Amino acid sequence: MNKLTNYILFLVSAFYFFLIHLFISQLNSSLSQVGFYFFIPSLFLFTPPLLNKDFSLMLIILNGFLLDYHCNLPFALNVFLLIWVHLVTKNDLKLRNLKDSKNARALPLLINFSFFICLYLLSHFQTSYLNTWNLAKFFSDLLTSTILLFFCLRPHLMILQFLTTNTILPPSEKTMVKG
Repeated sequence: MNKLTNYILFLVSAFYFFLIHLFISQLNSSLSQVGFYFFIPSLFLFTPPLLNKDFSLMLIILNGFLLDYHCNLPFALNVFLLIWVHLVTKNDLKLRNLKDSKNARALPLLINFSFFICLYLLSHFQTSYLNTWNLAKFFSDLLTSTILLFFCLRPHLMILQFLTTNTILPPSEKTMVKG
């Protein structure tokens, strides 16, 4: 794969993830009046399979900053957590690896749960002085986010696969004249 198609795939993927961030933030702003808040960081760990390692890491860092911005979290908290999970899984969160595994949804749900636990610990220590922490609200947000992640993970992975197949075409297929 040449550099130009790698750049194009990165830009298309970044735009797609930005649209997901906007959609989830709009969903959160409308459902926050009812008391629901969706936080699904594990959705933003998946990168297109043909994107090289450097661009995958850049996309994960961008997603972390966007999560921090849209969720009003401490600066670079999600960046640190996303990079840590990315490095721990040894860059194996690719589409082809998840399609082959039987428990493809278990890992993202576990990652999402661990992010919630980190946020719980961080916010619990911050709000212990104010006594405004609501444990039931925290677990209801975790449950609704997990349900949303469970249902939207497969379409998300299919869209990433679609972006990969439509963005990257081998040059031989574009210029080949069949005779």
